[in-house]
Amino acid sequence: MAAEQIREPTVDLLRLDGHLYGPGTGADAPRGSAPLHVDAAAWAAVLAIDQARPGIFNIAETNGAISTDKARRELGWDPGFRLASRGLHAAAGADTAAPKGTG
Repeated sequence: MAAEQIREPTVDLLRLDGHLYGPGTGADAPRGSAPLHVDAAAWAAVLAIDQARPGIFNIAETNGAISTDKARRELGWDPGFRLASRGLHAAAGADTAAPKGTG
């Protein structure tokens, strides 16, 4: 029997710079200097794991203090990503597949 090698996806670091808002966070609206919607934050993690991209990625909504260019370029991440805009449902037990891209 041949041994199989399983490659585990790794991500060095997703840096979430900002105040999370959206469903389940206790904050319905963006606030502070670097707000970040919970859907966009979760999608960044999915993209990084799915693509097994090593490195550090700044994850925040666009602002003058934090560059998210690397996350946008290498992961295809979009800070405007929202599950509702993709037709996905947050209902428990919903059988929905995550979209393969954000565009």
